[in-house]
Amino acid sequence: MEWWDWIGVGGFAIGVVAFLMAVQPFVQYCFGQPKLKVLFNVMENEDGRILHCELFNPQVSRVLRKMGIRRDPIQGLSVSASIVDLRTHKTMVREDFATLLDPEAEKRSVMDITAPEAVVLIWVAMVRKSDEKALTALRMDEGQIELPPSEYLCHLIIKSASVDEELCRKFMVGTQPHELYWERTSS
Repeated sequence: MEWWDWIGVGGFAIGVVAFLMAVQPFVQYCFGQPKLKVLFNVMENEDGRILHCELFNPQVSRVLRKMGIRRDPIQGLSVSASIVDLRTHKTMVREDFATLLDPEAEKRSVMDITAPEAVVLIWVAMVRKSDEKALTALRMDEGQIELPPSEYLCHLIIKSASVDEELCRKFMVGTQPHELYWERTSS
């Protein structure tokens, strides 16, 4: 082998190392960006049923985590939620969520969500009382109010540097636990 052959082999080795060093940041850029998921869930137990709305920033797949790829946090997330009775058009509650992840802080206008943390915004719970009458209560950041049987609209406005989303979901409140549910969506 001549000396230029060795230069070629050395250049190839340096190229392979440079390629391997560039793969991780490229994959991080493609798959590690923040990804907001909003879930409207139902939980049941022996006392009744609970509807809840949950925000989270899901983790990347196990294969990507083994490569050192992590989901970037959603920074500066601000969420505004309102619950409206669709029969009376009365706003039952309107709230801006500022301190869900940092309760020690003074009222902040934004929050950060890192994977796999989840933030539960809204709880609507129906529990049986001792007289077998069901009570439905809405619990948000600041307190709890009772919801009479009706059809309601949950309206969320979610904003951050990477997210600008507005979501609406109907839910029903009846007099029995099976009459508390999120309305199904077509998508």
